[in-house]
Amino acid sequence: MPPALRGRVFGLLAAVAWAAIPLGLLASGALLERLGLRATVLLLGGAYLATVATMAVLPALRDLGGGGGGTITAETRRREERMTNDG
Repeated sequence: MPPALRGRVFGLLAAVAWAAIPLGLLASGALLERLGLRATVLLLGGAYLATVATMAVLPALRDLGGGGGGTITAETRRREERMTNDG
């Protein structure tokens, strides 16, 4: 992602996340009514685990930490240089 667009992208992501909160409450309430507490908790727990597993597998999400401690790996640096040069 070009550095000039990072603020806009992260702002959009934050806005979508905040907008999803009331929708998630409505959906979980409907699930509670239909499935009951145990099934709803198991379903939402499974969705959470699937999300975490996806983040562990996809390189774009796995490398968000940049190698830990603010260190940028060589692969991340090359990827950023390609994106900067392409845009």
